[in-house]
Amino acid sequence: MSAAAVRRAVLVVFLACIPAMIVSSAQGVTGAAATFGLVAAAASVVLIVTTAVTTGRIPPDTTGRPGTGLGDEEQGRELETRIGALVAGGADETEVRSLVREAVRLGRSRAAGDRR
Repeated sequence: MSAAAVRRAVLVVFLACIPAMIVSSAQGVTGAAATFGLVAAAASVVLIVTTAVTTGRIPPDTTGRPGTGLGDEEQGRELETRIGALVAGGADETEVRSLVREAVRLGRSRAAGDRR
């Protein structure tokens, strides 16, 4: 069973416990309300642990490219230097910058997809 399937199943249990606690409490069955509350608490812990285990560690400095030791400013200068070299080699600057924009969009969409 995948982590996403575990999270979905536990979320269903968690969400089902809320109305069960309300109904059992309204009917005066406090033991059942307490039981559903404990099950909901356990489900929330499982959700937290599953997310913590399956989510990769976020590095403390997320401004730089991993493994390069470069920050945003250095990366920007490096990128401009490489664009300049391509243009000096005969590439159309408008096309190169368009390609860079598309690459950034792709990277952002993939990063957003990874967070889901």
